[in-house]
Amino acid sequence: MTSDATSSGPPEPIVRNIPVIEQSIPSTDPLDYKTVTERYYSNLYQLDKDREKHHDILVLNHSNKICLITLAPTHPVLANKLVVKKVNFEVSKKVGRKSNKTSGKSKKGGQILEPTSVLAIIETETENFPVQAVVPGKLICINQVIISDPTKLSSHPDSEGHIAIILPSRGLYEQTKQNLLTKEQYEAAR
Repeated sequence: MTSDATSSGPPEPIVRNIPVIEQSIPSTDPLDYKTVTERYYSNLYQLDKDREKHHDILVLNHSNKICLITLAPTHPVLANKLVVKKVNFEVSKKVGRKSNKTSGKSKKGGQILEPTSVLAIIETETENFPVQAVVPGKLICINQVIISDPTKLSSHPDSEGHIAIILPSRGLYEQTKQNLLTKEQYEAAR
């Protein structure tokens, strides 16, 4: 028997050029990447009907339809860099948003909100600003962080400083969403 194979030793190792991890991605600068809010939420705005007051609200609409309510950049608290002393969730003598308790998948027990329902009252050194829910639905929770640290409302309005989370009503929300402005429409209206 004859063999055509001429193996005279171990096979040669395969050499690969693997770049350092920092060189394998386009940029390591954190400013080049979107925040969680930018990635998963669409910005919808409710402009105050009284354009002199500018009590504008930002609705951060998640892809699962959950809404975070916060202040728009043109709201006087943010635009004028007012110092927030307190975020008051006791909106009237009978209604306190702190007492909201929900349970289960459909968030039973959540307070029912109309678009004009007051979620909170932002107290500054010079003025108080009521914040409306804008979105009809159930109040899932209020942001406990801004109770203990109200400055988060100004420093991180689109993340840790949101005011509340709302589960929108199915039928009414689509109608309300059409009345809200997109980021482009908001920028043009400012």
